[in-house]
Amino acid sequence: MVNIVRLIDIQSRTNPRKIAIKHNGQAITYSELELSSNQIASFLKAHNFGNGDAIAVAMDRSIYTAVCLLAIMKAGAAYLPIDPTLPIERIDFFDQG
Repeated sequence: MVNIVRLIDIQSRTNPRKIAIKHNGQAITYSELELSSNQIASFLKAHNFGNGDAIAVAMDRSIYTAVCLLAIMKAGAAYLPIDPTLPIERIDFFDQG
């Protein structure tokens, strides 16, 4: 079975300069996406995140959101998207546990 992490890895090797993501006038190539997500994934693993841990992500939509979500998957964790426009009390609810 091929998953998104593997597909992006393949694209970064075969089409490194091709645009992977465009958003609001910004763009990132497959090689940049792979490099950035690997750096974040390494950081997460070094801080013992992975193995099915859930990581809350409260970010506005951007290229960096996609980089972070890919990194979380690479670390072996799951992400929990949280709308950053929610009231802080509601966002804090996700931090309990």
